[in-house]
Amino acid sequence: MQKLNPLFKRIFVPQQFAVQHIALNIYPLRYFSNSSNDNTPYDRFYSSQGKTEDFITADEQSNFHERNFADKRKVKVIGGKGGNGCISFYRDRVVRSGAPEGGDGGKGGDFYFRASRRLQDLRVIKRLEFKGNDGKNGRAGNMMGKDGADIYYNVPIGTLVWQLRTKKKKINLKDEKGNLVEQVVPVEIGKKLIADLDVEGKAVLVAKGGAAGRGNGLHPGITQIEYGKPGEVVDVLLELKSLADIGFVGFPNAGKSTLLACLTRAFPKIAPYPFTTLSPTVGKIRFLDDFEMTLADIPGLIEGSYENKGLGHDFLRHIERTSVLVYILDATDEDLVGTYRILQKELENYPSGSLATKRSIVVCNKIDIEENWEFKVKFLSNSIGHEVIAISGKHSIGLEKLVTKLRELVLAEKAEQAKKNQEMEERSY
Repeated sequence: MQKLNPLFKRIFVPQQFAVQHIALNIYPLRYFSNSSNDNTPYDRFYSSQGKTEDFITADEQSNFHERNFADKRKVKVIGGKGGNGCISFYRDRVVRSGAPEGGDGGKGGDFYFRASRRLQDLRVIKRLEFKGNDGKNGRAGNMMGKDGADIYYNVPIGTLVWQLRTKKKKINLKDEKGNLVEQVVPVEIGKKLIADLDVEGKAVLVAKGGAAGRGNGLHPGITQIEYGKPGEVVDVLLELKSLADIGFVGFPNAGKSTLLACLTRAFPKIAPYPFTTLSPTVGKIRFLDDFEMTLADIPGLIEGSYENKGLGHDFLRHIERTSVLVYILDATDEDLVGTYRILQKELENYPSGSLATKRSIVVCNKIDIEENWEFKVKFLSNSIGHEVIAISGKHSIGLEKLVTKLRELVLAEKAEQAKKNQEMEERSY
């Protein structure tokens, strides 16, 4: 079968009865021909007949996403340099030395970071340094230099922009011959939050462009060329925190990725071994009344993750913004109560301290392979004092009840947050 150009393919999504699924990690605008790069996946294609042989499998796409996922970047941002002013006097065959007519230079361009929903992570940032557009120089005849155009660089929604504070420090390094050479290197001493780009289209000014040099046309007192000022130089740390309504928490191989794949059209990596998920994956559920819920799957936790055991718990920042947490437990586990307590302890030891206090729901997965799952679920519910929902992500058992409960909790959290915002506005007046 002849392959179609991926840039011109349409995605056909089958109709669902109560829930429509949308994937957020399909990258619909960043595909190229597979002949130039074997690691670049084709676009996803859906039809009533299923996926054709011309497109990669879900496992291949998840592997590609896993290899390229990036949630932190350090860059240097430099504002554009201002244009130089011009020193000139009017002359012709009659006037040997006339009035000054030198134009001013143009202002250097500013550099902004802007939130965009088209991007999923910071993989788009390839360079270590970004520079704004320089202003043009002024010219004779009172011609003003053109201002440098401002640059708006898109980053994913949920990106935190930090300004790094550094100081120069002298250190001794060995050269090729083994001799100690004194060098001056920048050392980080702290960071300051510039902005939280949590809304589509929100932008923040990172580096201002330099001021323009003046010409003698509007400033007759100037006798020497006035050069444009250089732009600001700012060391920036970009940190991504995923925006999701619901976050999955559980031990490795508890079935978090399988559940995400069943509820949404996301394609997380699924395999029968621990720590299959190495990077967060986000999916979305859309109901027929246009209500949407975003779900985030993160790598599994183990006992002592806050002490950097396993994969650590640094990736928990991706569920800091969530409204509801879902504790996913394996029904085949012999000590479900102990596992639940361990997960709570890991969240309590997270630096922000806010994860353990979020609204939560407990889910017991893999009931299809556990004979005594009814007794275990009832015992767990009585021990922790919370309702436990029994499901099977593989066979889609109990998912309707789970989705309904999640919707109720998300709506309740949004209503409470709206009430708090209203009270704050009334106090401000």
